[in-house]
Amino acid sequence: MHFLRRSIRFWLIWSIISLSLGLLFTSNARPSLAYGPAPAASDMALRGREPHTVWIIGDSLTHGLFASSEETAYRNLLFRALQANHPGSIHTTFWMGVCTLAGLEASWDSFVGQPDVLFLELGINDLGNQHCPQVPEASWKAHYGAMLDKIRADAPGVQIIVGTIPWCNWPADSDEFSHAQKYNGWIREEARARLIPVADLWQATLNKKDGISTPDQPSVFPPYFHGDYFHPNDIGHQRLAQTFFQTYRIHQFQIFLPFHR
Repeated sequence: MHFLRRSIRFWLIWSIISLSLGLLFTSNARPSLAYGPAPAASDMALRGREPHTVWIIGDSLTHGLFASSEETAYRNLLFRALQANHPGSIHTTFWMGVCTLAGLEASWDSFVGQPDVLFLELGINDLGNQHCPQVPEASWKAHYGAMLDKIRADAPGVQIIVGTIPWCNWPADSDEFSHAQKYNGWIREEARARLIPVADLWQATLNKKDGISTPDQPSVFPPYFHGDYFHPNDIGHQRLAQTFFQTYRIHQFQIFLPFHR
């Protein structure tokens, strides 16, 4: 009986989410910039929890590398999807690139305001980018959990959605590939220990080379102003935005649909 209830609940959630995502994103080669209103059922489920301030904190992907334009960067795709989902509710959007977890720890207290919803996309540069401040690997997991606790303490009631590290064109037998999987395990563990939803950016991008930027693809973002076989292109940015938004929506329905666990 409990299994049947869970199955029905999952089917209902997924059906409505799929309908909503169909309005917000397309599977065409380039991201869709046309965002429709959320279905009426979702409006009912989300009533009373309308966010006014949304933050996105991350690394170079959040900065926009290497989307072709500001409009096709995942942060702006995600902001527009959320604004379409909560018409007239979201008054403030804020994003910041901090490179690594250590960068976020150093910068957090300088941010002004308090988010209702915060998306966190970190980890790529924590795999060993020597140009960015680093938390030692042995203590990274504990620092990540402590950062989630600090965000909650400084912004009571905030809804946090964390993202795993996406696939960045690493060969399956490379150290970077296995290293990213280890850090992703830590991200999932620390988030789930706090009942924080996890957007699986790794699974959404794994081995999908059409989402990786190439030098023949122009970009408005420095330092190269074109792709680099590492950062996502417009297709990759669309996948990041869609995965974050899908995770946000599913979490909202889990909160508000009147089913017993």
